[in-house]
Amino acid sequence: MDSLLLSCRTLSFLIACRFIPAHKLFHYNCSACHGPRAEGIGNVPPLVSTRVQTATPGALKWVLRNGSLTTGMPSFSKLPEAQRWQIITYIQSLNSR
Repeated sequence: MDSLLLSCRTLSFLIACRFIPAHKLFHYNCSACHGPRAEGIGNVPPLVSTRVQTATPGALKWVLRNGSLTTGMPSFSKLPEAQRWQIITYIQSLNSR
C-alpha cells in the first residue's frame, strides 16, 4: 500500500512539474495579449474556448509558428520547436480544467 501511495504522489508531482516550464513560456510569450489566464484581452481571442479546444495540435502549431495577418498575431518561429509544443500542450490543458 505504501508503494502505491508513493507512486501516486510521485506521479502527481511529475504531472504538476510538467506544466511549470510551459506556464512560464506562456506567461512570457502569450499573456501580454491573451491574458494571464488565456481569457483574451480586448480584440485578442481567448485561448480557453471551444475553437481552441477542438483545434488539432498541428493547427495550433501552424498558427504559433506562422502567426496570423488577419488577427495580428506575430509569428513565434524563433522559439525552439520544443518550446512551441510546450505552449500548445499548456493551452490545451487549460481547456480541460
